[in-house]
Amino acid sequence: MIATDGAENSLLPAPVLPPPLGAVGEHPGIATYRLLTGGGPADADITDDRDFDRHVLASILAAAAMEGEAVAARAGLAGDELAAL
Repeated sequence: MIATDGAENSLLPAPVLPPPLGAVGEHPGIATYRLLTGGGPADADITDDRDFDRHVLASILAAAAMEGEAVAARAGLAGDELAAL
């Protein structure tokens, strides 16, 4: 509860966040991948080394995000390493 001026307490509604990029009901791993890369994993063009590296990293982070724990730890990274990426 948040006190206004001491006379009355009120509850603020929880913020409503939009769903991740992609269709509502989309698999969380695909939605995370799409959020990181701007496209779906099936549409990834991995012919270029840089695009391949981006695909691999986004896939690892999407899989880690689905585990329900800290993404960095699930991906085998320290928090500062993930932030640097």
